[in-house]
Amino acid sequence: MNIEKGRLALPAPVRDALPGDTEYLWVFCSTMFDCLALATDDGWNGFVEPYRNIRADDRVGMLMQQRLGNARRVRVDRQRRLVIPQSLLEWAGISDRCWVHGCVGRVELWAPDKWQEHEKRLLSTVSLVQAAGGAAPRASSAA
Repeated sequence: MNIEKGRLALPAPVRDALPGDTEYLWVFCSTMFDCLALATDDGWNGFVEPYRNIRADDRVGMLMQQRLGNARRVRVDRQRRLVIPQSLLEWAGISDRCWVHGCVGRVELWAPDKWQEHEKRLLSTVSLVQAAGGAAPRASSAA
C-alpha cells in the first residue's frame, strides 16, 4: 500500500472488517515483531489490560513502555484513511510503501523488506512443523 504524507488508505478487507461507527484506531509498535499494529478502541483496551499492573522497572514493563508508550489514537476519515505519526513510521522502517497484513483480529503494517524477511521465517517454521508431523493450519479462501 502507498503511504503519502503519512496517510494510509485502508485496504477493502480491513475497511470492511471495521465496525461501521469506527472513528479512531490505535497505531502502536507491535510487541512481537518490528512492525506497527492497528486496533480499535475495544481491541486496544483488551490488549493492554493484562499489562496495566506490570511494573515499569522489570523487563516486560520496559518492553511495554518502549513498544506501547508511543501508541497514538488517530482519526479514521470518511474514506477510511488514517494519518500515521512519522515517529511510528520511522520506528517500523516504513517510508512510502507498506505491507498490510491481517491475522486473527489484528492488522499489522510492515516495511516491505521486513515483511519479506519475516515471511521467509514463517515459511521455514511451517515447513519444520510439517516435517515433524504437525499439521499446519490451512489458509481460508474466504475474504
